[in-house]
Amino acid sequence: MTLGDQPVNHLVRDAKTGDLYTATDFGVLVLAHGSSHWREAGEGLPTLLTPFLEILPEQRGCCFAGTHGRGAWYLRLP
Repeated sequence: MTLGDQPVNHLVRDAKTGDLYTATDFGVLVLAHGSSHWREAGEGLPTLLTPFLEILPEQRGCCFAGTHGRGAWYLRLP
């Protein structure tokens, strides 16, 4: 999948794996280190405006996503 023309609201990098995570108007996508194709970051995350992401290094393995109207979600990182 390519990002195409969709808005990117926030971009974070997982320092452990080098993967990039992006918050878009249509959910959260991940670009695995060494890959050239974006994919959905995880199952169960809503497909809606996500303006903010944060990876908490002290809680290794969690990426928090703040959404518009559906609260905050977290994703277990590999």
